[in-house]
Amino acid sequence: MTTAWPTVVAADAVLAGYLDHVATLGLSGRAVRGRTRIATAFLAVHPDLREWMARPASDRLTELRSTGAWPLLCHLIGRDELRLDLEFAAVKNLTGLGSAIEARDPDGFAAGRRAGLALGWTPSWVETVLGECLAVLLAWHGGLASGITNDTVDDFDAALAATQSIPPSSRRAYRNRLAGLRQVLFEASSTFHHDAASGPAATPNGSPTFRWQTRSARRCCGMSPSEPPCFARNPSNH
Repeated sequence: MTTAWPTVVAADAVLAGYLDHVATLGLSGRAVRGRTRIATAFLAVHPDLREWMARPASDRLTELRSTGAWPLLCHLIGRDELRLDLEFAAVKNLTGLGSAIEARDPDGFAAGRRAGLALGWTPSWVETVLGECLAVLLAWHGGLASGITNDTVDDFDAALAATQSIPPSSRRAYRNRLAGLRQVLFEASSTFHHDAASGPAATPNGSPTFRWQTRSARRCCGMSPSEPPCFARNPSNH
């Protein structure tokens, strides 16, 4: 089950917040004007982006190819103002999503990164688990890494299995990454708690405390960076 949808934000506020973000990226004037034009036009046609996100994934993909509005949507998903559905994730190259989600939860990703390295994983495999699994789970579920429980991961796994547009090879790869994510969250937990409703806490220094439901952490056969990417990575989808 995903977390409750955040409060609806008016289109003019969405645009203002996005343009404030664009101003921090160090882009050229021409690039800033291009993003401003694209976002302004897209929001003029689709002021209610939740309604737009409810359209068939293929229709959304076609429109994003013609408009170039993915950076706007990626920013809003990163800010938890929109949620990513797995039907869309199955067909869209999610370029930039990992960075956008990590910007929402830098402490959670830092804790996950430390945990993965402590498990003896290569840095590239750690980044695969965080950027191609944790980030997508949080984009779908909402919230922060410290609020994820075993039930959350189970729900995400079930949603993946129910998404027919995800190829079997990608589904297998994703399950390998989910097994890795369970290990990372178990390792990162400084407090084990069986009550999934208890939510995240924080240590006195402000670092996240993970209330991970205890379950024996297990190594997953086949967890390898050589596995195919979680979802489609066809450059034509970007």
